[in-house]
Amino acid sequence: MSPASLHSLLLGGTLLLALTCSAAPFQWETTGSLNLRRAGHAAALLSNGQVLVAGGENEGGLNSAELYDPVTGLWQRTADMHHAHAYTAATVLLDGRVLVVAGAEAGLLPSRSTELYDPASGTWSLAGQLAFARQHHTVTRLSDGKVLAVGGAGLNNYAALASVELYDPSLGSWTTTGSLHVARVGHTATLLPSGKVLVIGGSDDYFALHPLRSAELYDPVTGIWTLTAGPIRGQAFHTATVLQDGRVLTAGGLGQNKSRRISQLYDPLTETWAVASNLFEARGVHAAALLPDGQVLVAGGLRDGIYLRSAEVYDPSTGRWSRTDPMSQARAQATATLLPDGRVLVAAGYDGDLGTNTAELFESAAGR
Repeated sequence: MSPASLHSLLLGGTLLLALTCSAAPFQWETTGSLNLRRAGHAAALLSNGQVLVAGGENEGGLNSAELYDPVTGLWQRTADMHHAHAYTAATVLLDGRVLVVAGAEAGLLPSRSTELYDPASGTWSLAGQLAFARQHHTVTRLSDGKVLAVGGAGLNNYAALASVELYDPSLGSWTTTGSLHVARVGHTATLLPSGKVLVIGGSDDYFALHPLRSAELYDPVTGIWTLTAGPIRGQAFHTATVLQDGRVLTAGGLGQNKSRRISQLYDPLTETWAVASNLFEARGVHAAALLPDGQVLVAGGLRDGIYLRSAEVYDPSTGRWSRTDPMSQARAQATATLLPDGRVLVAAGYDGDLGTNTAELFESAAGR
């Protein structure tokens, strides 16, 4: 697939799809709009209950950041970052600060820069540079508070990366750690109850999108990756959510010009996979969140170049998906953040050729 066709897949499409579905027991409501249009940004829940949204793209990488207040439903600008960060990743440190890691710069080339947001002062500080520039990577806070940055697309023609780096907040510096067995971009990384990190799928080529049928486990004690059982079907630009029983649910994905309906379950106790029921709608680059009752919400994304308004919920007790009402706005590469009151904030994302500045709230019966 050419670079142009990839961008057409990820960013293109002019049709909107609305599914007719039952309203109960799930509902959507619109909330205040962001100050700027953005997609491929990062979102983090702060200790005060507000949501920080940082970076993303809108005809170029953005260095701006905003705060959402769930009480008022309003967004306000906070200090700008030192650098633009699009297709980035972020995590909240144990001390409440937010670490934003790499992503694309203003010219949409992968970056090495990292930054820290301090909610107490509302300011950003530089957090050192990675050894390798990367975007579409993953960032995971480990049990000991360190942060693991894995894979992504690099500077060499967006080649998939096997490199992995570790941030130590106590030292304020990055070091390289054990490399992946397989270079990958568009993968997922989840912290398991054991403290290990599970990396699933992705693609070994950013443009061709070959979904990988491999998975790896990172041991923070040894700094070494080991191959574990791979998924039954390959997935890239999918989502992975740790269920309340410790299993990991993967959903959707993109690959070789087709979006996917597949979902799969990984059991870390037996290191085995099982096929779960298919999504109602094929989708990739969508958003996902674990709900307070243990169900999993997936929303929006792309279905073969069409931007989606549809959303679904997976119930682990039945192993089935249920449709919800559609969102008011189609969106891909949005963020989904579980709020303290049980609602989910789905913010921004692509709704066509450009990003949107709209946001909406999802509420389940259990969240009321």
